[in-house]
Amino acid sequence: MLQCSLNLHQNVDISKFNKLHALLKQASVGYLPKKSKILEENNINKFINEADNELYLAMKVILIIGFNGACRRDELLNFSTDDIEFKQDSIIISLPKTKNNILRTFAITDTNWIELIKEYAKLRPTKTNHKRFFVTYRNGRCINSPIGINTIGKVSKKHCSLFKIA
Repeated sequence: MLQCSLNLHQNVDISKFNKLHALLKQASVGYLPKKSKILEENNINKFINEADNELYLAMKVILIIGFNGACRRDELLNFSTDDIEFKQDSIIISLPKTKNNILRTFAITDTNWIELIKEYAKLRPTKTNHKRFFVTYRNGRCINSPIGINTIGKVSKKHCSLFKIA
């Protein structure tokens, strides 16, 4: 990375500097990059079963859909009411606006998760000036304003801090 940056910005090729190359190699011995923890299904289930719906229903639904569809935060942001189809025993979700522009479809079949999504969808205001599925959730009610990208991005961080997952 350093070599590419110097070559690009300063037009200096450090591959010719053997002593510098040896010094950098020696300095990086024992370096371990910090790895992020990965949310697992049992952690998500614990949050869904134990957290209060009055406060965390929107977070639960974001986690369920994001986990099942391996969604990025901008995909969840652009997720609209037209992209979800409620069946009797499942929910079919299609994401047309993905990073690689390929339609992604997945199903949610867990009955507890389906009930939470249906509960959130019922609380959602019917008269909105947008089609986004995720709207602000406060004190057991949904408000007309859509949830922003940073709020969606912080859901997993709040989940981890709530259950002390480092």
